[in-house]
Amino acid sequence: MNDRRLSTPAVAIAGWLFADLLLAFLIITLGMDSEPEAEPGAEAAEETAEPVPHGLDLEPVVVEMDGVSPSAVADGDEEAVRELREALDEHGVAGREAGMVLTFGADGGAAEGERFAEDVNALLPEAHPGVFDGAVTRTFHNLSGSPGWLRIEIYLFASSEQSE
Repeated sequence: MNDRRLSTPAVAIAGWLFADLLLAFLIITLGMDSEPEAEPGAEAAEETAEPVPHGLDLEPVVVEMDGVSPSAVADGDEEAVRELREALDEHGVAGREAGMVLTFGADGGAAEGERFAEDVNALLPEAHPGVFDGAVTRTFHNLSGSPGWLRIEIYLFASSEQSE
């Protein structure tokens, strides 16, 4: 008289387990779906477009200057802009586009060095219009440098000649 039947809770759990497995298989199947085929006209348009430069050059253009007047840079003095322009011209940044600029300045303390670097970053678009207009800039200080010491690391976008 011992009837061995499955209790109702065990049957209910088995049903939910089966439903959960079906849902998991459905999600996996949908995730494995291939990309839709492109229209024939879209491929022709992609082939005729010029290649876009791919990212930033990994090697920065490094410009180091010493003896720059932090007060002249803060005032936006034309002589400071000219010095900056000449230093940048020596490294061939004209006609290129900067993506990121890291500027290290020394002017006594940490706050003064960062302020000096920030003032230099503000003058970069004036020194070379078009090169630094959309660049992301970061300022740093250098406690070991003498006042007026400056290091600018410029990461330029890769040119189309280099990507070919």
